[in-house]
Amino acid sequence: MKNVFVLVLTIMVSTQLFAQDAEFKKQQEIYTRALNYNDYFVARNALYNMIALKPGNNGLLDSLSILYFEQKQFISAGIVAQEAAKANPNNTLALEIAATSFENIGLLGKALEHYEPLYLKNNDINILYKIAFLQYNMKSYNDAVTSADIVINDSKSVENKLVFATKDQKSQQISLKAAAYRLKGLIEYDQGNNSAALGHFQKALEIEPNFEVVQATIEQINK
Repeated sequence: MKNVFVLVLTIMVSTQLFAQDAEFKKQQEIYTRALNYNDYFVARNALYNMIALKPGNNGLLDSLSILYFEQKQFISAGIVAQEAAKANPNNTLALEIAATSFENIGLLGKALEHYEPLYLKNNDINILYKIAFLQYNMKSYNDAVTSADIVINDSKSVENKLVFATKDQKSQQISLKAAAYRLKGLIEYDQGNNSAALGHFQKALEIEPNFEVVQATIEQINK
């Protein structure tokens, strides 16, 4: 009798797992088709159904956060990516989506919480520059200077570029090193240290003589 019970229970569990897998595959197909048809609402619902069926699949959270991010729904993107990063602290994609999303909605502290571990994992000085600028915006001036100095002293800071707007509403590529000197100048300028600020701005111009944003700031200080 016991063996019969075990057999029946095994069949029931197997049937349930088969049905669950079949439903999961169905939702996968709906998700793929919806993406192909640019129907993000249906694709998102299919993802939620898949997450309900397999809640431990963190890749589904990544896909959901990407969907939200691409639709510029940064609050949802940040929350989902944050959950994915908590589930897997080595998930650099989730860290980046969470950091960028929170930055986009002005939650600078939350953005910093995710940019910092992201930098520690990939050692990308572009990320460190973002961290420095967030620290500056949060008036953590000492931390911002420390981060900017690390960027400046990195050999890749000359070849890595950022895009800045120009007067004619175009753009120019500026080395990360020059941008970090500009940031140090802004930190001093915010604290009323105009002489020190001008020194950093001049160093930025030594690297990038046509750095228009810096030229305009110097003109403003010298008025």
